[in-house]
Amino acid sequence: MSSFLKVIDIGLRSALFDKFDDILNLVSINRGVINYPTDIAFRMMSEKKGAMVSEFINMWRVKTAPSWERQRTPVARRGIRVAYTAGSDEMTAITVKAMPVDLEYDVCFWTKNIDNLNLIAERYLFWQHSNPNLQLYYNDDYPIDLDFHFGELIDESNVSDMLDRGNHFRMRVPVRVDGWVFASSDIKVIQKIELVLYDSQNLDEYRECLAEATDYYDADTEIALRLNEEHAFGILAVSIANSSFTINRTSASEFTAGTYLYVDDSTGNDGRYTIVSATDGEDTTVVVVSETIEDETVDGNVSLKNIND
Repeated sequence: MSSFLKVIDIGLRSALFDKFDDILNLVSINRGVINYPTDIAFRMMSEKKGAMVSEFINMWRVKTAPSWERQRTPVARRGIRVAYTAGSDEMTAITVKAMPVDLEYDVCFWTKNIDNLNLIAERYLFWQHSNPNLQLYYNDDYPIDLDFHFGELIDESNVSDMLDRGNHFRMRVPVRVDGWVFASSDIKVIQKIELVLYDSQNLDEYRECLAEATDYYDADTEIALRLNEEHAFGILAVSIANSSFTINRTSASEFTAGTYLYVDDSTGNDGRYTIVSATDGEDTTVVVVSETIEDETVDGNVSLKNIND
């Protein structure tokens, strides 16, 4: 799997090859347009299978930055709505999330013929009048136009290099691409939300409510409802020495000596405990149990009925 940025890099290479191939007589896109920084481009070309290529183009992405200006566009905020076929006949739609990025490239043209640079400069200048863009296809079906922005042409021919290599001229142009990075097309849009309502003080019917929405049944939801039904209290403190749990409510009258309480969703104390006594504090209750408490980690809930029954 390739990144979408790599796809844009390849697309720009193809556009440069198509635009200037006939002027430089490029052998092929792989031999004629290379993706290397300018400082090492000549060396990389001279080492390609031992063959010296004197007419070529090198390009390199020098900046990748979020486009804050295009962040305010509807595409960036909402994504792109595209159609796709879910089955043999069924047509539906998905939202493809899009992140705008500014991609800046250094593009250099290398040639032994100085007039080739003049021809490239003329074509480059007229290219700007034709609304230049890079057309890519998302998932092979959806066309995406990425706009080009061109900078000034700069002659970077190095006289000292000519003493070693002979006449070799170089011209650099900065190219900016209004790029987009797309998330997976697996992102779906919520078509509707269904709510199941119940009375928190009278939960005898909540299982029937869940049954009416079996497509959306969730075991964690059932456990949460059972905890609420059976008066679950959050644990605020654990004492191994005193064999007690402190809960977040004044409710000592509900904890009858000789009956059981249940701890759930704790690190190491889940299980059934026999109540010895319960004492109210300020918005808390300390419940002493007869069994040994193994873990002092303060988490979990206390309820008066086993939620797994």
